[in-house]
Amino acid sequence: MSLSPQVKILVCYHKVSPIIANEVLQPILVGAKNAPKTLHKDLQSMCRAQDIELLRDDCVIGGGALIA
Repeated sequence: MSLSPQVKILVCYHKVSPIIANEVLQPILVGAKNAPKTLHKDLQSMCRAQDIELLRDDCVIGGGALIA
């Protein structure tokens, strides 16, 4: 029986770089609302190639929403 991890550590991305992820580490694009569309597409493509979900943080200064 495999147990799911009870903790997720978000690995923040704001530019294209190697994706770091596993059952605990989760990639997230910070400032996604203001990020260039090409950046989002490139990171999304890299995550799909590794079968990993890319989260988005559309926050603005002072708070925001996390979008899966």
